[in-house]
Amino acid sequence: MRDCNWRRFLGLMLCILVGANTVSFAQKITLSKKVLRALRRQEAAGLISAEQLEQLTKSSATTAQITKATSEALRTAQRNRRYVRLHAITPISVKRLPWPPEQKIKELVRTEKNIFSALHKIGLFQQEYGDHQLFEILGRNYYKQHFGTITPHLQQFFTRIAQQNDRQLETRVLKRMRFLAENSDLLSQEVAPQVPRAALRLRYLANVGELTAQRFNPNLLVLSIERKMSANPEKDFPLRHINGQSTLKVGDSEFAIFEYAGPLEYLGNLYRYLVNGNHSRAHMTLVFDEENQALAVYNEDNSLWIRITSHEFSHPNQLHIHLNEIRPVLFQNAYGNESHELVNINLTIPLMTPDNLPSHGMSAFLFKNLLLNPVKHFQGDAHVTIERRPIF
Repeated sequence: MRDCNWRRFLGLMLCILVGANTVSFAQKITLSKKVLRALRRQEAAGLISAEQLEQLTKSSATTAQITKATSEALRTAQRNRRYVRLHAITPISVKRLPWPPEQKIKELVRTEKNIFSALHKIGLFQQEYGDHQLFEILGRNYYKQHFGTITPHLQQFFTRIAQQNDRQLETRVLKRMRFLAENSDLLSQEVAPQVPRAALRLRYLANVGELTAQRFNPNLLVLSIERKMSANPEKDFPLRHINGQSTLKVGDSEFAIFEYAGPLEYLGNLYRYLVNGNHSRAHMTLVFDEENQALAVYNEDNSLWIRITSHEFSHPNQLHIHLNEIRPVLFQNAYGNESHELVNINLTIPLMTPDNLPSHGMSAFLFKNLLLNPVKHFQGDAHVTIERRPIF
């Protein structure tokens, strides 16, 4: 069928050339309706461009122009045909796995001393049974051996990596994870001594939804220390100017930040204080993703920010926001070398359930008051930049 189409195409081009006025090879011609329809079919098939078609259908077109366009179309089509023939991709049939993948990969991670041996084996599984995105399970179980809770963010990260089906990318991710696992204690001692092991997690600082093999930056996969604010100083985890005893002052009123129970219209003031302290004129950046109900508020150098997504207000009795800091750390790593790393500190700040929370439409009410109204509060503020895009 393909050879037949090519013969028709060549025949068409010959007809065009023969039908032209032969007194002068460059003499102007007018295309017949039949030829015009044929050219349009070639344009629809991608053999000539829309620009070429427009040029050829003008009454001032010449046989020389047609010849040039024909030659270019033939060369392009022949190159495409050779590429398809040389790089033909045969779909890999996906067979049903003969064992429960979660159980099999979990046992593989537990028994293999070298995680890259486990990666090699799941590669063999995928060659035999097709792509079942087994790296997602491998990465998740390897993570559980060394770090705390699997967050929705990390689950999305492992899923995204597995979807790329790129062995080199998977190797790079595991190398970075291994480095952080071997150095997590040393890093945490520099930032937050004596934190429990369960508080150590990983976080990818870029947009996971846009992650590809080319865009993956291992330095953006960092250790994250997750702590909760506490009114008890012995259990608290201060972060810059914020601690469990901090208060927000608005006019003559003062409100505790821990389990904030002040008026909802002051949440904009709260967000400014969390990232800027008493420097009310310092610049801030708000990134608002209305479609996905997410808001991030950054200080001037993006080293301190708060994050609120639908997860933070999905349970009205567990409202909270996250205050994050990126802290550079210089330390001697497990290999005896001096290393520069970034550590993410994530402080959870609980909020009280509003007294006026409606019994119906709670989610819409909380979205409006926790995100939408604070964004409106800052509109027109010369010290605030508002961007409408995904927050990661």
